[in-house]
Amino acid sequence: MRHAWNRGLALTAAVLLATMAAYAQGGGRLSAGRLRVRSAQPGRDIRPALAARAADASDTGRVGELGPEKALEFLHIEAVDSEISQTFDSARPGEYPFETPAKVRIAATSGGWRLYLRVTRLGSSDTVDEIPPEEVCWRDDEGDLFPLDVLTLVLDEGLPGESLIETDLALRTDTFHAAGRYTGVLFVTAKHPCAKTVYAEIRIRVEIRQQFSHTVENNKIYFHFADLAAMQTAMVSGLISADGPMALVLEAAEGGVGELPLQKTLGSPGHPFDDPIPIEWKLTESGSSGPREPDQYSSGGQRASWELNNVPGDTTYALECMIAPTAYQAPGSYGKAWMLTIAPRM
Repeated sequence: MRHAWNRGLALTAAVLLATMAAYAQGGGRLSAGRLRVRSAQPGRDIRPALAARAADASDTGRVGELGPEKALEFLHIEAVDSEISQTFDSARPGEYPFETPAKVRIAATSGGWRLYLRVTRLGSSDTVDEIPPEEVCWRDDEGDLFPLDVLTLVLDEGLPGESLIETDLALRTDTFHAAGRYTGVLFVTAKHPCAKTVYAEIRIRVEIRQQFSHTVENNKIYFHFADLAAMQTAMVSGLISADGPMALVLEAAEGGVGELPLQKTLGSPGHPFDDPIPIEWKLTESGSSGPREPDQYSSGGQRASWELNNVPGDTTYALECMIAPTAYQAPGSYGKAWMLTIAPRM
């Protein structure tokens, strides 16, 4: 019996020396959901193979001194994939599932072990933005999401033998996140009352891209003046949908944005008042108090821009074009082209 006990002690010493220390020993969150063990081998007795490894360790003198109270059970965990990478084409408020689950293999001499998850914040070197840990969630078999900002119990009664555990993850956010690459760490911890707590680390990499769209209506403007003393106004309307801060940019094909040049005279050439007609542009966003002038002009006056207050998100706008010829403006055809675009606001 003494020889058999020594072999059992050698077994436990060999395998415990190969496990990792517990990452967190304290409390955590108890989820109400259930975890599906997607692939498991319950009932497979792993003790004979481990006993052979322990005997070999004993013969080569690689077994440390452990008391009987530390030689009760064996628990081992390892990550199947050391990294999970996920790309999201948008990160507006909502839920975004990870395509790849977190996978770990667990070997235990007896059942009753528990499995926990916890994640760090996801930081980025591309932006000052970050994804807080409470936005990274575990999804159970019933579709419920549980934040992983604290140690969260996901499996209460682990089976003996070897098990392959897969846990589904999702990003749930109530804000917009900037485009960029974010990284963090998922800690998967296994605990048994009669074994040393072990954990595995899985690096999480998330890439967020931004989507935007812009449609314009009433983009062809025609003015006819019979009375040069009257000011005329036209409206260009548009719809913008963007995942990040944007600016509306008006750029003239030539010359400044605030002038309309003479293209064809209707009288004799060399009219003394053939200067360009002045134009004013003002923007009104949906929900704003009223029209406003451009926030910025380029150095040559060829470009004007407005910072959009309602994006990220969706917004409509009306761009007002006001034209007022002088009382002695040369008769003729005036015109040119402008380009209306949106650009990321830095």
